[in-house]
Amino acid sequence: MKIVRIGYGETISTGNYENMKPYFEAELEDWEDPLKSLEILKQMVKAVHRGRTDLDDIFEQKLTAERRISWINDRIKSAKKRWQDATKSWQELIAMFKSVGLSQVRIDQIEASFPQEPNFTLIGEEPEEEEEEEEEEDDDDNEY
Repeated sequence: MKIVRIGYGETISTGNYENMKPYFEAELEDWEDPLKSLEILKQMVKAVHRGRTDLDDIFEQKLTAERRISWINDRIKSAKKRWQDATKSWQELIAMFKSVGLSQVRIDQIEASFPQEPNFTLIGEEPEEEEEEEEEEDDDDNEY
């Protein structure tokens, strides 16, 4: 018997009740060994399966990273809200100092001690441009 064509395939579960069926086929030359050629086809099918497994791992890692980013962004939003609440309380305190007649010099000193606003840019978003940069650009335009 002369074997001129061989093929090999497997049904591989991809999860979620779905399968894939990689199948490779080859036409043999007179000098080729059918069993060795069949082994090569099996290795090709296994490589497809490994590639699919690697792809599943990558998707799982991506999903895990997206969940982490979402959790971090939620924490950033919460911190921003707390910062806004603290800023409002600070402004109310300054207003109270003014209403009781505390000197403006002392109020200025107290206001200067309030920390600068942190960067609340969420992961995956572009940071907001600061107004100071825009003012500097406007000054540059006036020089010409």
